[in-house]
Amino acid sequence: MLCNTEYPDCTCGTNRWEPGGGQFTPNFQTTNGVCGACGRVGIHIMHPGGVLYIVPKGPKLTEDHDKWINGVMFPVWRIEEGKIDKARMDFEEKQWQAFAREHGVDPFVPPGGWPEDVRRVFHKVADEYMKTDAYLRPLGNRPSPMPPRLPMDLAAWIGGYSTGKLVWVPVNHALVQDLPVPEDPILTRHMANWGRIFTATEALLGEPLPEKSLIKNQYYSDSTNHEPWFTFTWHGKTVTVGPRKRVNVVEITNPTPTARDFVERTGKKDGTTHDVGDDRVMLHAWGDVKTVEYLVNLLRAA
Repeated sequence: MLCNTEYPDCTCGTNRWEPGGGQFTPNFQTTNGVCGACGRVGIHIMHPGGVLYIVPKGPKLTEDHDKWINGVMFPVWRIEEGKIDKARMDFEEKQWQAFAREHGVDPFVPPGGWPEDVRRVFHKVADEYMKTDAYLRPLGNRPSPMPPRLPMDLAAWIGGYSTGKLVWVPVNHALVQDLPVPEDPILTRHMANWGRIFTATEALLGEPLPEKSLIKNQYYSDSTNHEPWFTFTWHGKTVTVGPRKRVNVVEITNPTPTARDFVERTGKKDGTTHDVGDDRVMLHAWGDVKTVEYLVNLLRAA
């Protein structure tokens, strides 16, 4: 439950926060407070890469605020999360290597490869160091990253730790407007992975693919466009590829009889979702290797 001393003042000048629900996901969580004086909603966003508290200066949060959180803050936090994870992994590696030397096992073999009796002892040691600040905050008590391009109609505070206690640091709009917005790590990985798929496809085809255009993800609402699909024209036909939840979609328009036959046979053989229509054919590819295989065969059949 929110209380007056936990959070900064509302933009109306009072501090009468009342519980307002929240959201919990595997990647972040929010706790909402409703101002008892004016009804504005303040949001405490907790992400492994940072902590932020925001309150609108206007009557309520808007769609533009949501786009800013998803398109700016989540990339910032994901990059910070990567730094924290790296520091934590380095800390853990030093811990188990020191333990290994003390107990006469190979310090260059991870704990999973140790004798069971040694592993049991190490797990007890690990349970203890995982409670320490060195593990929980491996980068120290530095505050959360500053929010680039903070909307002028939002008041914001970043979370920091002082002697283990969360404190709120107000954000000065003038100091963050020109901060760079990093590319989302998810988009970076996405583009690199599909770059490898297209390179492998070109190698098997023996010719380059044409320039590709990015389109919004056709499977789920991707407001920040960090996992877009790709489309290009191949001998007068439109080719579309992109990720769903666990598979990649491979689709081509105006299919030839050879393309229809390939999709029908392959869909049944591989036990995967497929569709053969008059104006398009489509396959769900389980993994990148199958994506390349399907794409190469459909392009050859075009």
